Amino acid sequence: YKALDPAGDVMLAYEQNGAPLTPDHGFPVRVIVPGWVGARSVKWIEQILITDRACDLKSFTKSYRMTKDTTHEMRGLPVNSAILCPQDGDTLSVSTQDSMLRIEGEAHSGDGRQIIRVDVSIDGGRTWTDAVLQPTETHAQASTGNKHWSWVKWKCDIDVSALVQQLTEEAKTTNTTTVNIQCRAMDASHNRQPASCEPDFTFNPKGYSANSYHSINVNVSLLT
Repeated sequence: YKALDPAGDVMLAYEQNGAPLTPDHGFPVRVIVPGWVGARSVKWIEQILITDRACDLKSFTKSYRMTKDTTHEMRGLPVNSAILCPQDGDTLSVSTQDSMLRIEGEAHSGDGRQIIRVDVSIDGGRTWTDAVLQPTETHAQASTGNKHWSWVKWKCDIDVSALVQQLTEEAKTTNTTTVNIQCRAMDASHNRQPASCEPDFTFNPKGYSANSYHSINVNVSLLT
């Protein structure tokens, strides 16, 4: 039904960035189904059949399902976010003159739902700071249904003066500490990322659409 919906924005793609698709990306032609799981954006299209029955291939009937009877295939993506900068394991420097730490990343939700909020934590999820969502291009205006298909970039400047003070007081023994950074997002339907997807493993052992908070550890050192 999505391919027949004028607001579905389903397309056939044969080029990427002005060049023919590579084999890895689906040459000669692939389907693009925005807002749905990538398994629905089928690659290597040779022919299209119009039928009143669902595909009976095992790769379709058995995979990407989250019910035991396998009658409901996965479609829309869940809300998700990721920290892009810094990267896990990076070493960051702070000082008594500059105690702000910038975190940057992206967020996205399925079915074209708009991201309305991203929160960032630098203390393992105990406290959170609102991120600033960056202005998006006119992709939503170009969509028939005003859909938001693209990832939204965000940034968050966090005051780490308390951490700087801690490092200053401990300078005689160490000038570096490990900080856990997490992010979480919410979309316009108020769907939110869970802290953990572990409870889902009972019915989703393959981890389909896992979207728990993104978490990284970085080393923060005091400039002297």
